[in-house]
Amino acid sequence: MSNRVTKPTVTQIMSTTLRNYIEEHWIWSQETFGPGEHMEGLLKHIEKECNEVRKMPHDIMEGVDIVILAIDLMCRMGYSSDEIAAAIIEKQNINRLREYPKITDPDQPTEHVREEGKMCLTCNHTKSEHTILNGCGYKWPNRTPCECRGFHG
Repeated sequence: MSNRVTKPTVTQIMSTTLRNYIEEHWIWSQETFGPGEHMEGLLKHIEKECNEVRKMPHDIMEGVDIVILAIDLMCRMGYSSDEIAAAIIEKQNINRLREYPKITDPDQPTEHVREEGKMCLTCNHTKSEHTILNGCGYKWPNRTPCECRGFHG
């Protein structure tokens, strides 16, 4: 038996730090703003902060306001710090797998290429995402689990 301690990965360290931040934020948010979803109010606040970023595009604190509000929104939707941290990392991994078109207008959204007729009918992932993810099998709370184990398109 080895007493050797394995060094945590950067992803594990970031996830732990993010989870701790989310937990501390959630305690503060409930103490400051009270319980409840506050869905519409938070979405309007995010829109307001987006406009502030447009006015001050190089002010990092304005951009961070959007991140903080989005985290608060997810907490108020009922997700735990573990679920939020895992979802952020998983979604970015999915985004990295996607193909994106060449940017022709930087003032317009650049969305991933959607493979018409080549999307999983169960979870809306592409064939390439399924190849890497080995089927989705997501089991997020408050959502119907996707039990597909491969490409359906």
